[in-house]
Amino acid sequence: MLEFFQAAFQPMNIVLSVLMILIAFYWVTVVLGALDMDFLDFDVDVDADVDIDVDVDVDMDVDADVDADMDTDLDGGGGVGILAMLGWFNLGKVPFMIFLSIVIFTMWMSSILVNHYAENTTTWIALLLYVPIFLFALFIAKMVTTPMVPLFEKLNFKGEKSVDLEGRVCTVMLSLKDKKMGQGELFVGDKNFLISIVSIDGVPIKKGEQVVIVEKKEDYYLVDRMEDRIES
Repeated sequence: MLEFFQAAFQPMNIVLSVLMILIAFYWVTVVLGALDMDFLDFDVDVDADVDIDVDVDVDMDVDADVDADMDTDLDGGGGVGILAMLGWFNLGKVPFMIFLSIVIFTMWMSSILVNHYAENTTTWIALLLYVPIFLFALFIAKMVTTPMVPLFEKLNFKGEKSVDLEGRVCTVMLSLKDKKMGQGELFVGDKNFLISIVSIDGVPIKKGEQVVIVEKKEDYYLVDRMEDRIES
């Protein structure tokens, strides 16, 4: 055990050891109640297969209207961006600090073991090894957090029950067209929700229009125009 701690504080591993100490301090304070679990947590809103379309309309009267729509192609035709990659690693599906803790712990242990068995005592080589070790840690974090995803789908990060949004009215924040994904906003009590939405019949819906949430899918909600609901 003494040999392990000596290796942990050698120059090749000292950076990750300090990060590991900070992570351990964070969780101790959480357990003792000094901090909430969502302290230092970040909300990562990710959707798979992100296809970004930017439409710029310039009025000749020097007034410029810029309409930037970020849509998700549900048929899988869009390019996979950074957000999609983060979503694949379960970021945004589990609390950020849980994911980060697993990554840092995996990197820390891997760095100590690799440098020990490779008999490496050169700091710059150890720093170069951080790249493959980081990638390895991401996949380990993916494996460890995947069983947690169903739990956090039923509970939000503060442990409260999720809110049923079906039948509620929301405002379109990113316009909808065809079967591509946009974004809607609504308030339930004092809580604000930003949700991924798709037009139920593929009819275009402009930003600012109000729609009714019809059905919840795995990663998004189907919505319909208010007037269509009234007419039916």
